Amino acid sequence: MRRVSRAHKSLGTELSQNASKKNSALWRTKNIGKFASVKTGRIAWYESLLERDYMYLLDFDPDVTYWHEQPLKIRYVRFNCSRTYREMTVC
Repeated sequence: MRRVSRAHKSLGTELSQNASKKNSALWRTKNIGKFASVKTGRIAWYESLLERDYMYLLDFDPDVTYWHEQPLKIRYVRFNCSRTYREMTVC
């Protein structure tokens, strides 16, 4: 039976921790890209593959007449304070 020294054990632990950090860093990478919409006639930016897939669904759904990739922002001033309202509706 082969003996493993403490130095080798700690090195193995360190390597596995670095590998898990690297894998989690890969998971967090953003998949930013452009989507050419036939329905809207515009180029829409996406920030995840799920968002891109949803754009495909919206573009090919016959019940959807128009879509926009970001929520509607309404900027206004109230009581001398600038505010932003974001509408998140799906019709």
